[in-house]
Amino acid sequence: MIDNACNLSKTKSGGLPREARGTGLFAYTPPPRGAWGGVSLLSLPVRLAGLPVRLAGLTEVRTHSFLCETRHAFLSMVRVFINAMVRANAMVRVLTNHHLSSQIFSYTFALVRVFTNHITSQNFGLCGHRPKHGTSILFVPICLSFLFATTQAQPSKVIVGAEQLEMLLPLLKEKRVGLVVNNTSFVKRTHLADTLFASGIQIKKIFGPEHGFRGDAADGDHVNDAVDAKTGAPVVSLYGKNNKPTAEQLSDLDIVIFDIQDVGARFYTYISTLHLVMEACAENGKKLIILDRPNPNGSYVDGPIRQPELKSFVGMHAIPITHGMTVGEFAQMLNGEGWLTGMKKCELQIIKIKNWKHTDNYSVPIRPSPNLPNDQAIRLYPSLCLFEGTVISVGRGTPTPFQIIGNPELKEFSFSFTPVPIKGYSTEPPQKDKLCFGIDLRSVTPARKVDLQYLLMLYEKYPDKEKFFLPYFDKLAGTTKLKQQIKDGFTEAQIRKSWKPGLDKFKVLRKKYLIYN
Repeated sequence: MIDNACNLSKTKSGGLPREARGTGLFAYTPPPRGAWGGVSLLSLPVRLAGLPVRLAGLTEVRTHSFLCETRHAFLSMVRVFINAMVRANAMVRVLTNHHLSSQIFSYTFALVRVFTNHITSQNFGLCGHRPKHGTSILFVPICLSFLFATTQAQPSKVIVGAEQLEMLLPLLKEKRVGLVVNNTSFVKRTHLADTLFASGIQIKKIFGPEHGFRGDAADGDHVNDAVDAKTGAPVVSLYGKNNKPTAEQLSDLDIVIFDIQDVGARFYTYISTLHLVMEACAENGKKLIILDRPNPNGSYVDGPIRQPELKSFVGMHAIPITHGMTVGEFAQMLNGEGWLTGMKKCELQIIKIKNWKHTDNYSVPIRPSPNLPNDQAIRLYPSLCLFEGTVISVGRGTPTPFQIIGNPELKEFSFSFTPVPIKGYSTEPPQKDKLCFGIDLRSVTPARKVDLQYLLMLYEKYPDKEKFFLPYFDKLAGTTKLKQQIKDGFTEAQIRKSWKPGLDKFKVLRKKYLIYN
């Protein structure tokens, strides 16, 4: 499209001056001072301000003469604007972390050239022919509006902690390093373990959480110890014999690195692994470096606070379902609030994310676990995971887990799916090999809250309500109250009101540890 636009602009009837063309879209060289008749962005509005008044009552000849003058004024404005745009682009690149998108800049430049030729050769004529009135004047504000809109600075790419090797590598020089990583621990296109190994870092041990080091174990599968073929380092499972590194396993390490993509939900077990790793490092005098990554559900805090008697690996902390913190921020809370055993403090260093804050959307580049395959599943997860404590399938054993929900008994729904075993994803999915009826959520816009509407709806529709809930539900909810509220017919508004005192208190606590406001 850009090439065609440039070809259209190379006519004999006008266009930008030769120095503006150069040899390509970015070969622009500003003309010398005064080459455009002393016109500047500041003077052009004054020069053009009286044109509508002058237009009234002109004869056809004088109108034609006036339009020729307007044409020259407009061309001057476009040229000056391009000059200012190029200068501003250079200044923005130097002074800030923003830049003009090169693609947008290319389209903008091409558009200016096409419209300049259009106005010069067709609508305004060559000052010797009768002009065609009506459309060209309308193109002027449209063109300028587009130019101003597309020259706004675009946000820079998010740079996660693992990509800041200039900060990380000096900390690891001549150190014996242990890694707590999984399949999300990538530095651009290379796994962190492989990146550090290629940089000459001594990787003595790799700890793998749920789903394993390379992320190829299904949810809940027991993961065994092994040896990594690429680095030769022993791999210790933290989702097998022990969830917490032992003193023996840490004895030959100087530093431990934690780099795992979280999704910001209490029952997502990576923050439980973080807790136990911090505890082990604190007990054995090891430094922990966290390579922070954005929380894709980090823009909101919601859900009931976990009750003390329901503490488990899917609910280790007295926090809401969505805590709105990154792993680095949450680690600071664990240290600051004395939540590690014996109120010990872990020596902690966080390599922070660049160009991200909690209100920003973030698309996770690699699926964080086998059954969260895309952004839609990740954003629905805090709301739909509660169904894992019911007879409702969340689509495990299908290509779209956590994006569809259903049960064989919900026959009044027209949408259907059949869960089947899928190696590496779900070997024993709920409602295996049964035709389920329910709701397709693949195209909905997920609410930025723990959305209870689907839970309340399917409970109401399910014929045998005494069998709807499983014992696991209370652990996921973190409270015994939610199940009872649903059974008692509470509305979502009433349930949410009961969460408010705990949420308000947690938000005050959370604020102390936020890094990315």
